[in-house]
Amino acid sequence: MMLTAIIVRHGNTFAPDEPPRRIGVRTDIPLVDSGRAQARALAALFTREEPFDRVLAGPLLRTQQTARLIVAAQSNGTTIETCDWLAEIDHGSDEDRTEDDVRARIGTPMRWHPRAGSSMPNAASMLGAGYWNVRQAAS
Repeated sequence: MMLTAIIVRHGNTFAPDEPPRRIGVRTDIPLVDSGRAQARALAALFTREEPFDRVLAGPLLRTQQTARLIVAAQSNGTTIETCDWLAEIDHGSDEDRTEDDVRARIGTPMRWHPRAGSSMPNAASMLGAGYWNVRQAAS
């Protein structure tokens, strides 16, 4: 059996007139109208293919809402499995700040600085571990 994994980012969480902010794991905000429309459009696209056997989603409201809208269009009654390892990153002191606020704090050009215990290799490792978890469950 071949494993096919489709990774979907949640829909918009900011209205067109609202300045985007850094929102991570500490701020649980819902999708806005355009984000729900994005999820429904993706759901319609996915109905052209075989239904999903499994759907995994992070624990935050925006990811759950996106997954629910996609699953609602599936024909096989797939349920959503919540996986903490799919949670957003932690922006630390920059959480809920605009990019201009972050630039003012750290200067430009902005560079990614990991928080304690976090790194890009660590994020890749988390995704790799999640992949093997899904693959083993499928076999």
